[in-house]
Amino acid sequence: MADIDRIFYAYDALVARASIMSLGPKELYSGGALTASASISGSWAKGIRILGELVALGTMHGELLVHQRRTNWVAWSKIGSVDFTLDRTNDAGGRPVSWSGWVHQLKMLDKNVVVYGSNGIAILMPVTEPAPTFGYKDIHPNGLLDRNLLVGTDMIHYFVDTDGNLCSLDSQGIKVLGYRSYLKTLHQMGRIPTMHLERQSQRIFICNGVVGFIYTKNGLGWGPANITGLIQRDGEVKLVSPQEFTYAPALVETQILDVGTRDMKPLQKITISTYSPEDFYFQIDHRADIKQQFRTTAWKRFNSRGEGFVGISAIEFRVRVKSLTPVETQIDDLVMHFRSPYTTKEREVVK
Repeated sequence: MADIDRIFYAYDALVARASIMSLGPKELYSGGALTASASISGSWAKGIRILGELVALGTMHGELLVHQRRTNWVAWSKIGSVDFTLDRTNDAGGRPVSWSGWVHQLKMLDKNVVVYGSNGIAILMPVTEPAPTFGYKDIHPNGLLDRNLLVGTDMIHYFVDTDGNLCSLDSQGIKVLGYRSYLKTLHQMGRIPTMHLERQSQRIFICNGVVGFIYTKNGLGWGPANITGLIQRDGEVKLVSPQEFTYAPALVETQILDVGTRDMKPLQKITISTYSPEDFYFQIDHRADIKQQFRTTAWKRFNSRGEGFVGISAIEFRVRVKSLTPVETQIDDLVMHFRSPYTTKEREVVK
């Protein structure tokens, strides 16, 4: 209501200050999702003085138009031109998407254009019949978590949706890669998140100045928290930051594991296969009742043979492994050892 009040106040003020008999269309207010304009005309009668004040009497009429901004519209120009004028050639055009909110980015994907918005994702396909224009199809019910969380090439895109999931999009469609528990709060820490793609290796850097991640074909891991740019030139890749790079400790986490049975399982130890000069530590979430929250053990260090002794019985487990210092290494596998009659269960974390 505050915006509407301001619009009508502005209109009243415009009429009161009018010194000419006709005012063409004039924008009175533009802000948020509203735009208001007015056009007035009329004729003044002879001025008379009432109680010492000069009052101008006359007839006046006009119109006030209030409409929503077209924040969810896309437009295309004439073929081979940047001219968006609508005419009988029917080359240029425009249309709204099916969801409300803002259109954040348009990005080529093969011969199509993908529309990324705040509340949805759609694709525009070029068609020639009955006239050259674009067809339309919604392909994802969620929009971008932030307008910056989108990277890609003409063949594949990567983005973080409003659920916090990392997703990919190619000619086969959208694939939800996951990692919601890590990415969903990127825009809630008072920072602007960024996303950068290293095209040759397809590594993706995601950060917001507080936390940072690197996504590869092997999964999501921790990375620099303060990357502001990525330069690729002559086969070399350089990361840009206004200050020295900051890192979180290296950490990986499994999904919830029940090793194929809902019985109570006595976990004796876990073993890790890797090569690194750094020490690795493990922590285990466990619960015996799915209606209860997970209980979490203290961090323990793997011994020199890669063994970590546990001694916990539960239905479900979740294993977490970390290094106290940033480290680039490869974890070949993580094996959970249960006391008989349960067999050893391997859990491959990172190839």
